[in-house]
Amino acid sequence: MDDARAGQETLLSVCLIVKNEEHNLAKCLASVKPVADEIVVVDTGSTDRTVQIARDFGARVEQFSWRQDFAAARNYAKSCARGKWVFQIDADEELFPQDREKLRDLVSRDECDVALVAIHNRSSSVFGENRPVVHFLARLFKNRPDLYYENPIHETLVLHGRVVATDINLLHHGYNADPVTLRNKRQRNVQLLLQRLAKCPDDLMACFYLSSHYLGVGDFDAARIYAQRVVSGINRSGSNQQHVLLMALNNIAIAELEKGNYARVEEVAKQAEKLDADYLVPQFFLGLSYFRQGRYADAKKVFEAYLQRHKDPQENVPAKLYDHASHAYLFQVCHLLGKIYRREKAFDQAREMLIRAVELNPQFWIALAELGYLCVELKDLARASEHFEKAIAIARANPAAGQKNQMLRQDLVNLVKSYLVLLKRKTPDAAGENAGNEG
Repeated sequence: MDDARAGQETLLSVCLIVKNEEHNLAKCLASVKPVADEIVVVDTGSTDRTVQIARDFGARVEQFSWRQDFAAARNYAKSCARGKWVFQIDADEELFPQDREKLRDLVSRDECDVALVAIHNRSSSVFGENRPVVHFLARLFKNRPDLYYENPIHETLVLHGRVVATDINLLHHGYNADPVTLRNKRQRNVQLLLQRLAKCPDDLMACFYLSSHYLGVGDFDAARIYAQRVVSGINRSGSNQQHVLLMALNNIAIAELEKGNYARVEEVAKQAEKLDADYLVPQFFLGLSYFRQGRYADAKKVFEAYLQRHKDPQENVPAKLYDHASHAYLFQVCHLLGKIYRREKAFDQAREMLIRAVELNPQFWIALAELGYLCVELKDLARASEHFEKAIAIARANPAAGQKNQMLRQDLVNLVKSYLVLLKRKTPDAAGENAGNEG
């Protein structure tokens, strides 16, 4: 907290609910301390150094008995705040340093009641870290009784008054936690969601979150069932629910794709396109379904349209949810288009797309390998060797990729074999020397 504001009115209270966050909390508090008039940390039963770290940052620590209800904990934190404004943040989040002044200026001008903040969600896959997916949540709001949280899981703020979107940003690290932490969080969340649905069978957001959970653990039948409940029950005339409907349709498309129900993927993707042509994510899965069926001309048409319609998300521009969502799949669109162009012998276009895929995701070793295969076809053995070596190094740095996904393991085996053949073509004497290191 800024010493220059000592003794002045408590304008901004930063509030957190925490449990065993010793690995995250210091970074979070360091990011908000310069803008906060007070920091309120509500601990729900930590057994590590969380409480001491909070106190070291000058936070006021309150205790709350955990009752399987995030909204209750959030509301208790809000009730402890003395500030005119409340900024809710999680321990695994950080306020962008360049946005501190914006945050302070917004609460000082007092021109709204609720502010939406951009949450940049870091996430990784077997291909390394993805570009953060961004969504907007009401995290900054006036400390009034009519602004409160509801729902025990995936809690939401009940909105009243003037709501504005801002270019204030938080970086969320939670999806990049270690596997044990992620598994424990998923198990906790799914139990809370099932309890919520048992009490409120018509809670469509609980259905949506359950659908997303089951997609993540590979239970595609359950994912499809819960997503279909959203599609069947949602109020289609409510503009504020359309994005939920679109994301539920997308979950159905993914589940049907993984079950091999390609006709259903096409049906759902076209339904989503009619609702909002700017939401491109279902089109990616439509193109992927065509690709898996060997319908390369259809896949090419879908992916080329995706590139034409995609808009790069601009930094610090609010309410660009669809742009961020479509960007997350862009590197895969470019890779698959590159493979299609290579099949068509359109080598310049293939190279352009594959290079773009790697630029978008430098850890995407599958595209690097594809570049190597392309260069072999073009008899550019030096560049082929360079691409193969980079791809092998990246793939081997993440051995879990091959263990978790047998198809990727086979891709890596094929890549190594191709590299050995290439070495033999370039320098026959070197092949035997390197074979023991490349198996």
